[in-house]
Amino acid sequence: MHRLGDTELSSTANQVFSDIVGTTIISASGLPYNWQLSVLNDDLVNAHSLGDGEIAVDGGLAKQLGADKGLWSAVLSHEVAHTARRHAVKMYLYQQHVAQLAAYYRARAAVGDKSASWALLGLEIGAAVGERWCDRCHHCVAGRGAGADLYARAYVGPGDCGRRGRDTVSRGRPVLR
Repeated sequence: MHRLGDTELSSTANQVFSDIVGTTIISASGLPYNWQLSVLNDDLVNAHSLGDGEIAVDGGLAKQLGADKGLWSAVLSHEVAHTARRHAVKMYLYQQHVAQLAAYYRARAAVGDKSASWALLGLEIGAAVGERWCDRCHHCVAGRGAGADLYARAYVGPGDCGRRGRDTVSRGRPVLR
């Protein structure tokens, strides 16, 4: 996928991204990441975070965000929170654990354990539900907890985090102070 060239969108995104990963929440956390941001040249409307500190924003979303630092702060802080909270790593470990359990029950079924087939069926159903639950919990944490704090610090400013009142929203959009 090609990256978006040096435009006002990528310039705004890079400035906001630098502010977010430069906060003491992230810099003091000791995360071993070489943070990178890519604004992709496509029409998709999504953003992605990888477990190694890479954040990608699809071009369709970038165009919708425009040069609005508040909107970029909301999206990027959410994605940075996913990586900082190691959500991709946790999901990978969960999937590996389920795969090991499935292999165990398949081996038990192969030697004639009749209950192993039922256990495998229960595992497959439960693991699918569990994976969706984990994904949903990760999005709640990234949106409300760490992500909201990063957003406040990057967008409102570190000194204003406790003073977000009625004047921070105008016609449904945040007001830059």
